[in-house]
Amino acid sequence: MIKNFLNNHKDLGILVLRLGIGIPFILVYGLFKVESGPDMWTQIGSAMGNLGITFFPTFWGVMAAMSEFIGGILLVLGLFVRPAALFMSITMSVAAIQHFSIQDQWYNVVTPLEMLSVFIAIIFLSAGKYSLDHLFFGKRGKRNRR
Repeated sequence: MIKNFLNNHKDLGILVLRLGIGIPFILVYGLFKVESGPDMWTQIGSAMGNLGITFFPTFWGVMAAMSEFIGGILLVLGLFVRPAALFMSITMSVAAIQHFSIQDQWYNVVTPLEMLSVFIAIIFLSAGKYSLDHLFFGKRGKRNRR
């Protein structure tokens, strides 16, 4: 009985996942970075140096901040969820590499790795039926598969 209920409501689980990850990325991580300004963006963007990319650190910092803030909004809305999760995955990969490269405390390295795994899972799961993706694109996609 419980198994049937859970199997029939997987999309509700995806919604909970999207909201539970998206809201903190909007209000905690992303908003802070967006509001912090150019000095913070340059500091964040300089992490790309670990990948040999040392030009335009402010640009990369803005991209990371927007990835987290706008990506969080898109997750909550369930709109363009896969591209948003891809950009957020890239951001978390760079963050994990940065924390690892400075030999940061292990919990600081693990957090972006945990978020990376969540975003990869979202790429595979998509937005679910309780999303704008499903509303705008879901029905047309099912028709094309037949």
